[in-house]
Amino acid sequence: MNKIVSLSLVGSLVLLTGCATTGEMGGGYGSQYTPIVDGKQDAKYYSDLTECRNLAAQVEKTKNKQIITEAVVGGVVGGVVGGVVGGTGNGFVEYGASVGATAGATGAAGDALATGKMVIVRCMIGRGHKVLG
Repeated sequence: MNKIVSLSLVGSLVLLTGCATTGEMGGGYGSQYTPIVDGKQDAKYYSDLTECRNLAAQVEKTKNKQIITEAVVGGVVGGVVGGVVGGTGNGFVEYGASVGATAGATGAAGDALATGKMVIVRCMIGRGHKVLG
């Protein structure tokens, strides 16, 4: 089961972060998001962005613990459902565990990334920047 959970976590994170572009406005994911702002991108902007990203990374670290929990819970539930539906000894338990772990990890990982972006947007607004998205 640990191998299934590990592979599910890695696969989910690769899918969710594989296309991240952090340098352009509106690009990046989670704590590496670069908000779209109306105004100067001067030294204060970049200093605030760095501090907001650090704050978002701390929040994501907490959320990432939930990814592991969701993957384990999803794997257990999927394994039980696979066993009930298909019985034991024919691969349904393992398949159900794999699908459940992947679903649990993917959902929690997406939530962690969305939270990181939200923290950056709110942080930048709180520091006086006109954030459009």
